[in-house]
Amino acid sequence: MSWPPLLRALCVLAGVAVGAFESTTPAVAADDVVYVARGKNLQLTTKLTGQIVDYTGRELTLLVGGTPTSHKAEHVIRVETEFSAAQQAADRLFKEEKYREALAEYTAAGRDEQRRWVRRQIMAQMVWCHRHLDDIPAAGDTFLSLLASDPQTIHFDCIPLAWSPGEPHRRLADKCRQWLSDENSSPGGLIGASHLLSTADSPAATRRLERLAFDPNAHIALLAQAQLWRIQMVTNGAEQFAQWSQTVERMPQTLGGGPHFVLGLAWSRAGNHQQAALDFLRVPILHANDAALSARALLEAGRALQRAGQDRQSARLWAEVASQYPQSQVAGEARRLLQESATQANSQ
Repeated sequence: MSWPPLLRALCVLAGVAVGAFESTTPAVAADDVVYVARGKNLQLTTKLTGQIVDYTGRELTLLVGGTPTSHKAEHVIRVETEFSAAQQAADRLFKEEKYREALAEYTAAGRDEQRRWVRRQIMAQMVWCHRHLDDIPAAGDTFLSLLASDPQTIHFDCIPLAWSPGEPHRRLADKCRQWLSDENSSPGGLIGASHLLSTADSPAATRRLERLAFDPNAHIALLAQAQLWRIQMVTNGAEQFAQWSQTVERMPQTLGGGPHFVLGLAWSRAGNHQQAALDFLRVPILHANDAALSARALLEAGRALQRAGQDRQSARLWAEVASQYPQSQVAGEARRLLQESATQANSQ
């Protein structure tokens, strides 16, 4: 996605490097190529070639000249490998937003793929397909299968959580109650609780999130804490919100989309509309793969800027929602707000 000057300017204010998040296409090579950071400096990398034995959320194991070498997952900057024709076709369809067709190709690719770490990558893409098709029950089940293979997966960002108020449809609500009641599945409980937090099941969902906030899996614990902010923001103020902001900054960047959205809502309640807009805008900038949340965050960023008296900027964000996310649930609301803004401007 190409971002207009307004968003780029706000990125600078938020301390976000836009260029760092542009997608790249893996190169096709006889050997796997791995770029590993030198120590803590992510700008300096070492290029390694060999055969990837496995790549989990903990480490990447690379066979170099018959000798296995291990590298911490957080030090792996980029991987280049050869993908099957089916997976390449699925990736093309995914980029074209043909998610149902892409899902079929990913399914075929997964059946034939022998590498465990690539199968997990395929499963993550299948989760995203289900999410784009608004099939959260299938997305959740696929994600749980992915975690069964690698509990610390590098693809944790595809977890299908809810971050805004809303009543799930009956099929989803029933599935979420099943996940919520399964005490043996922390990720399932997290998914179920997130979608039931704004429903009559909120007390049970809150209790489960309070327990999950101390889960041994740090990803689950952090996301459970952020989910609880959705209800805690009502009784907290700016001092607490500032502490939440520090918590989000310490999170793995890939998990920050939903928490930044909640922070945007919290700062809006506190009347700090500029900070709210910046937190909302971090979602589409840093987490553009979550199209539904990105569209909603852009809509709310426009509202925050409107409350801050920046009518022209808010209108441009709503126009961005309408043009970039025309099929989203909030596109109609964006067009309505855009029309109201134009009418008000013409009457002045």
